[in-house]
Amino acid sequence: MFPFKYINRHFFLEHEGRLYLVDTGCPKSFATHGAIPWANKTPQAVIFDVPNGLIRFHREEEPFYSAGLFDFEKAPGTMAPILASEGQNHDPLRLIWDTGAQIGYVDMADIPTYALLEETGPFSDFSPTYGTIESGKTWRARFFIKQASRINTNVDFFAFCQIAQAPKRILDDIKSEGAHGVLGNSWMNEWDGAVVTIKARKSQLHIYGGSWMIQKTTKPPRRRDWLDTGLVTYEESEPETPLERGIWARRRTAQFEREKELMETYRKDDELIALPKGIQATGLTPSLRSVPCSLGPFTVEGLRAHLGMENIDGLIGNDLLLDTLL
Repeated sequence: MFPFKYINRHFFLEHEGRLYLVDTGCPKSFATHGAIPWANKTPQAVIFDVPNGLIRFHREEEPFYSAGLFDFEKAPGTMAPILASEGQNHDPLRLIWDTGAQIGYVDMADIPTYALLEETGPFSDFSPTYGTIESGKTWRARFFIKQASRINTNVDFFAFCQIAQAPKRILDDIKSEGAHGVLGNSWMNEWDGAVVTIKARKSQLHIYGGSWMIQKTTKPPRRRDWLDTGLVTYEESEPETPLERGIWARRRTAQFEREKELMETYRKDDELIALPKGIQATGLTPSLRSVPCSLGPFTVEGLRAHLGMENIDGLIGNDLLLDTLL
């Protein structure tokens, strides 16, 4: 196990006081001293445990489900996981899960209007590949992520992410990877945080915690039906009168309480909490894996300058997160 921290809108593994950026959008690992801390044996699953602040490993073949099971494909170049979502008119929307991205980059024409929750202002970003990326407008968006297997068909998972229009060069590269956009990393911190388990050999994610919602109805109710039944959906129009807004607020609060009770039921039944956590249970101990000192335009010095953090020593990419799990 290693400490797992969210700092400056990025996820890091910590070892002996140094930080290593965890980046599912990067194909290879690299480090200042040519070595990355990892497990001494090949794990069969890597567990990003955000609530407990740990990266854990799992070596047993017994199946487990952490509230939801999600299949993914690997992007041909970066090997990044691609998740299935929905775009305009319920068309397929394929999103690259990139823990190295602060925000998501998409073609806004592909995003349904009901997925845009609020405008969040301009954002300035930097990439070693693309240089400075200036976004005049950004939005907080809600993406429905399709499950491969559902424990309860009335419960959906949503990833909340700040997004912006991708510049043409970035969008072209995203499309060349067989995707429509990039999903930034902040969704893992929504609400009480998520536990995301990668089982790369099976191309699966298991997600526990985070933003689960009860599916109330398949269609937005008419305004009169909404007032009569108390159904709350994200697609319905904003309440127009003070009375309706008060009713909506009370019913939304009650719905959050019901959702919390539902997730507590999952917590009691979930097998993830019983997974081995210590060195003795997993048979895995911290070790160093040899990696290059840089990766083309990607360097430790560049990461330090971009994030303003001098204690960064390297980056953990998909050669460890995915490839070594096969």
